[in-house]
Amino acid sequence: MLFYTKGIELTNTGTVNLNLSWELTYKDTLNDCRFELCNSGQCYNNLPLSGNMPVVNPGNIGFLKMHVFTGKTQGRNVVKYVLKNGASQIDTLT
Repeated sequence: MLFYTKGIELTNTGTVNLNLSWELTYKDTLNDCRFELCNSGQCYNNLPLSGNMPVVNPGNIGFLKMHVFTGKTQGRNVVKYVLKNGASQIDTLT
């Protein structure tokens, strides 16, 4: 059962490519939950520690989305990813 979906979508309105990375900074999850993290169509099961988003060319859209699958109806999952451009933090996915 798909329980929850959250994401970041960005449009490159500049004139240079965006080379973005992401990093897991916090995790407090229920034991019986299953996760999927997708970045611009590349999807990973569970919660990877870090990775790179495919290059977002000028005028194109990139996204970082998290899907949580669970059979539990009570409890709380908290996961936080930071989206970065070089050393600069752009956004967070919580």
